[in-house]
Amino acid sequence: MNQDSRIADRQADPFFDARCEDGGGARLASADASQAISAYLEAAIELASALAEKGRYGLRGRLAMPILANARHALLLALRHALAGLHRLGMVAEPPAESRDPLRHWRQLRDSRPGDRALRQRIDALAPYVASLARIDEDGSVLPHPALPDDPSGGPPAIADDAAVDPAQVRESLRGLLEEIGWLLSCVSTLGRESVGGLRTRDCSRQDLVAIARMLPSHGEWRGEAFEEASGKVRDRFGLSADAFADALEAIAGARETRALVGLTSPLVHLCDAQLLRAVRHWRRCHPNRALTFAESLLGRGLWKRDHPAVDARRQDAAAAIADLGAALAREEVAELATIFDMGRAAILPELYEARVAERREALAAEDAAPAAVDALLGSLQFARSIADGLRRLGRPDLAAQVLEEADAEG
Repeated sequence: MNQDSRIADRQADPFFDARCEDGGGARLASADASQAISAYLEAAIELASALAEKGRYGLRGRLAMPILANARHALLLALRHALAGLHRLGMVAEPPAESRDPLRHWRQLRDSRPGDRALRQRIDALAPYVASLARIDEDGSVLPHPALPDDPSGGPPAIADDAAVDPAQVRESLRGLLEEIGWLLSCVSTLGRESVGGLRTRDCSRQDLVAIARMLPSHGEWRGEAFEEASGKVRDRFGLSADAFADALEAIAGARETRALVGLTSPLVHLCDAQLLRAVRHWRRCHPNRALTFAESLLGRGLWKRDHPAVDARRQDAAAAIADLGAALAREEVAELATIFDMGRAAILPELYEARVAERREALAAEDAAPAAVDALLGSLQFARSIADGLRRLGRPDLAAQVLEEADAEG
């Protein structure tokens, strides 16, 4: 193909040519907001690194502003993304304004004072980056920043005509900005995942409430000197008013995980303690050689000397244990046992426990799958450990200890 035909073919789209004849083309992939933000900053870091390491002194002055303009755009995208996410969660009153001014968006975030201590810290940590990059206008020029209509103090000062930048310093600052933006977006993402459980107040996120619960004495001591001292520390650390602290206490006392942290227990939905411990005893019958190491069980210790009649007897006893437990448990009890097991193995919010039990019960009823579920549960070597972990998350550390004790019993 001659040069004229190439030019003619590419006039419709001079940048996105899908043929890439030399094999060196980069395939463009769709990216979520966080990936796009990181990409802008990574491009700026790569260019700053090239200037710092290759000594291209003649290009430093000309390329400094494009590098910083890329960083400004990444910061703008991050702030708008955070604001939009927090607005959807009801933590920010207004959506991001139709503005390309990072300082305006940052001030909206700061002044909204979202109810999460870690997020507020991340917003504060971005302040020096915002103040510096806001001095660059949206077209990539260094211009005096106009005062905002509601900001009598005006914006940041313009950059001096004789200002200079060091590519190595710029690179390190860009890396710091990338890290801070990552923390900011991570906080927003965590708040979104935890919002489905509903454990939060206007001033405290779920993580805040868990941290507060760990700082408090047991619920029975909430009227003593120890409580007064702890409450003062909590209010100082999280910036809570008396009413906001009272809201936090009410939320803590009403949720399974935080109730356990202050010495309160929470009942299960269908299972009684005796039935759950019975399930552990039946599991123990299914796994009489629990003390074998992984290598021993994998290789089959003494396989060539195995007592086959004894093996058959153990298999029959395990099958009987599974059948006995399946007959003893109602469908809703099997559903709850399976849900506790899942809670110990996966990051499921304890606030969703009752709903998960109901969903599992409906699934077992629809497929008549309760016997198979019991078989799968008792067949897991990690059954007792997962049940204990799930019980601790559900506010029953006392029953979790009994489960582990029963699992380690002989016979």
